[in-house]
Amino acid sequence: MRLPFKKLLILILTLSALFCVGFEVFRIYRSARQTLAEERARLLNFNRVAFEKRSFTPHLSPQISIRQNTNETRDLVKFKDSYFAATGGGLIEYDADGKLKKHSSVLDGLPESDLTALAVFDGKLFIGTRTKDLVIFDGEKFENYIWTDRRAEAVTEFLVRDGRLLIGTFGGGLLEFDGDNFTEIKA
Repeated sequence: MRLPFKKLLILILTLSALFCVGFEVFRIYRSARQTLAEERARLLNFNRVAFEKRSFTPHLSPQISIRQNTNETRDLVKFKDSYFAATGGGLIEYDADGKLKKHSSVLDGLPESDLTALAVFDGKLFIGTRTKDLVIFDGEKFENYIWTDRRAEAVTEFLVRDGRLLIGTFGGGLLEFDGDNFTEIKA
């Protein structure tokens, strides 16, 4: 059974038009996805927070000591096999039985002793400070992360969620840390 020439021509033209429309829809879809990906990358870079990482050397002289009030505990977390308390006078480490193991202060490598919050993230202890941004403790040494493009008055809170660390600050915004970079979370 053969189709008449007119019907065959209409069929070919219809299929050609459908092909052209389908190709144009695909092209628009691909272009929109590429534009969205570029905009996501641009916004991610726009919200990225610049920072410097500094390591501190402890003062290991037995002749120097600091007496600070550690009565006000602001946060308490378990890290490795110890419990750590953030206080106005430094970082206090207790063993599993609750006995004082160590009191860390600026002499031990902390950039300041006025600590505000604690969290365990990515196998490290994250320590919030009143004026020196964020401190990370790996169990042996302290490293200070300083945000260079903002003045955070204090790190007030941490929340570990979906493989990221959320950092609440006064004056510095809500920040997110993925283990490598900080980004600001905006409403």
